[in-house]
Amino acid sequence: MEYEFTPTNEVLMKLFSYTKKLEYAFLANADFGNLSLSEIHIISKVGEIKQATISGLAKAMGVTVSTMTTAANKLFSKGYIIKERSNRDKRIIYVTLSEVGSAAFRAHEQFHRAVAEKAIDSISEQDRSVFSKCLEGILDFFSSENTWDL
Repeated sequence: MEYEFTPTNEVLMKLFSYTKKLEYAFLANADFGNLSLSEIHIISKVGEIKQATISGLAKAMGVTVSTMTTAANKLFSKGYIIKERSNRDKRIIYVTLSEVGSAAFRAHEQFHRAVAEKAIDSISEQDRSVFSKCLEGILDFFSSENTWDL
């Protein structure tokens, strides 16, 4: 029996679309509405990484160092991050969250937690394990280096 591609593709596309819409709505209603979607994700990454550097963030986010430097400079000027040059190697710039950056990070984490909880509310306890395994399989596919060789 051949697999029907269309329903899965439609669901994935709608999930991506709705996720972006939810995040844009979150940003529009947050106390830090001056952030773009990519900026809040950089803030989240800074909050996740111990001893974050510009080059480490660039690698983690899949962008060039110059792109991350530009983004970090914008976040610094908006007051969301603190930059500090390494004492050992002046080329290395460490990035940490400011007080307002930490608040944005916590709010964004809380938003994602609430979305995940609401998403699984309608799934029975016994089906949650299967659902989780399916999501992990999809994540494995999208995070695989071979994904882009299609």
